[in-house]
Amino acid sequence: MEAGNTEAANSALVALSSVSSLDGDPIQRLTSAFTEALARRALAPLQGLSWSVQEQLRTPPPLAYAGVARQWFHSLSPLLRATSLAANHAIVKAVEGEQDVHVVDLGGANPRQWIELLRLLAARPGSAPSSLRLTIVSDHAFFLTCATELLTAEATRLHVPLALNPVQAHIDNFSATVIASLGVQRGPALVLSSTLQLHRLIADATIVRHADREHETMTRADALLHVLRDLSPKLLELTEQEADHNNDGEGRGGLWDRVNSAFDHYAVLFNDLEVSRVPRESLDRAVVERLHLREEIVDIVARDGAARRERHEKMLRWVPRMVAAGFQPAPVTMDGFKETMRLANRLSDGDRQKPLYRVTAVKGCFFVHSCWAPMFSVSLWQPAPGDDQ
Repeated sequence: MEAGNTEAANSALVALSSVSSLDGDPIQRLTSAFTEALARRALAPLQGLSWSVQEQLRTPPPLAYAGVARQWFHSLSPLLRATSLAANHAIVKAVEGEQDVHVVDLGGANPRQWIELLRLLAARPGSAPSSLRLTIVSDHAFFLTCATELLTAEATRLHVPLALNPVQAHIDNFSATVIASLGVQRGPALVLSSTLQLHRLIADATIVRHADREHETMTRADALLHVLRDLSPKLLELTEQEADHNNDGEGRGGLWDRVNSAFDHYAVLFNDLEVSRVPRESLDRAVVERLHLREEIVDIVARDGAARRERHEKMLRWVPRMVAAGFQPAPVTMDGFKETMRLANRLSDGDRQKPLYRVTAVKGCFFVHSCWAPMFSVSLWQPAPGDDQ
């Protein structure tokens, strides 16, 4: 495809389609997703295609559908169970001794994470916060309604005073109005949490205007980080894929490296669903594989420019981005590390057919591994002292 040899590419796609299956083993399911993604990329330049096919190539599924599939992924993935546990322990440590707490979910987290956070706060030494506010951002109104009902019931059961602030929005469309609707005020200890979302803004450029110096052009991800820094959080928790899928198909990396890296990354995710004993005929698994993982693969392989949102970057590339926005690493707590390690050991279950889940920690960051491959990072940040922004 990179060489423009359409006939050879077509023959290769025929061969791939013969060994792929939506309902087969993990590698067949993965091959099916990549075959579709490569076929879409091959078709995209052909201007004679019908308008409907071209529109399908350009447009991902509605965000509401993607959101439902993402929630199922969080429920089924052992790796994301570990990331949410690491994030929750970091949050509990950050608000230790605080009685007035505000947690803002910028999108992407599963309500089960916040249920577990309520339980951790209820069990902390002394007592739970006397005032706990939880802001949840989602573009899906039904999801917000369900999350509100679940969390309200659990808070009542635990006798935790909880005020919920559902905000219908998506990180792709964050604006000053959305930031204001988060309800951040001076006084409460503020924690911000972003789960597999911020990378979506890396492709977009924006101009940041300053009154006292020259205007700056930066990505929308960088601009949002500056805004979040100005909210003065006690903690910003950032969960991201530990993968490098952000190149333009030319020069550094190229299409081959992008596809190769994505294949290795998603092979682990498809396999983890299998070894987690989710039945192959499960509707939940089909939703995750076909509406979430498959769509991410299509986005990475078949789309370019601003249309490609899944621009995953490794932590080594997030660090300078965070520092430039005025953050510094926050300490990783040993309690959080030990609890996440215990969960990883339980998930491994001593079964030789199951991947060995591992957790490692370096300054301000957890890495969750499947076998020896780091798959997700949970990094912890706080405003750097002396920053005049």
